[in-house]
This record gives sequence, structure tokens and C-alpha cells, in this order.
Amino acid sequence: DYQRRVDLLRQDVGTRVAAVQDSLARSIWSVDPAGTRLLLAGLATMPGVAQLELRTLDEERLVLGRAPERTLARMGFALQHPDAAQAPVGSLQVVLDDADIRARVFARLRAVAIATALVVGTGCLFIFLLYRRLLVRHLE
Repeated sequence: DYQRRVDLLRQDVGTRVAAVQDSLARSIWSVDPAGTRLLLAGLATMPGVAQLELRTLDEERLVLGRAPERTLARMGFALQHPDAAQAPVGSLQVVLDDADIRARVFARLRAVAIATALVVGTGCLFIFLLYRRLLVRHLE
């Protein structure tokens, strides 16, 4: 379950970055810092994204978020302007954190443990009542 969620997270981040990659490259090309920050802020709100680092060709660096204690993965994306003959404008580094995945897995484990305890408890209660009835019937 954990590995499946990690794979889904990587796929989801890749899809969402690909969706804004051209817009991000255009905003860097046209020197639109407000538009660049808005696009990065949208990506930073995704579950599992701990940090975004944007580097332009001018060596400007914009970092959103904090590096996690446990890094799940780092994904790099080249940013190229779609209209200017695919001219490179910078790169985007996405750092993934597994805190959200671990929280979901533990919540699932907790639910399974509670359900198992209820089933076992109910079974024990049924056996106890059945045994009690048979014992009372035998003593009468």
C-alpha cells in the first residue's frame, strides 16, 4: 500500500508540474515574479510536496517550503520556453515528503486493527454465551 501511494504521488506531481511547466517558463521569460510565485504556490499546496526550488539561467533562486527531515524523492524538471524554439529558462526541483503517505497508511492500519479487534471480540463473546448456555443447560 505504501509503495503504491508513493508511485501515485510521483505520478501526480509529474502530471501537475507538466500542466504548469509552459506557464512557469513563460512567466520566467517575461520576468513576471508575481505570476511565477503564484504558480509555485499552487504546486507547493499539493500533498506530499515539501519544497520547491526554482533556478533561472541568471542564477536566481526561489525556494518555497522547507526541506523535510526524511526526503522521499527529488524530482527535477527542465523549464523551456514553448514559443521561443524551446529555449531553456531554468529548472524546477521538487522535494517530496512521505509524511502524508505515512499518516494515511497508519490511519488505515488503525482502522484495520479496530475492525479486527471488534470481530475477534464479538466472536469471543458469542463463544462465551454459547458455552454458558450449554453449561447452564447441563447443570439443570
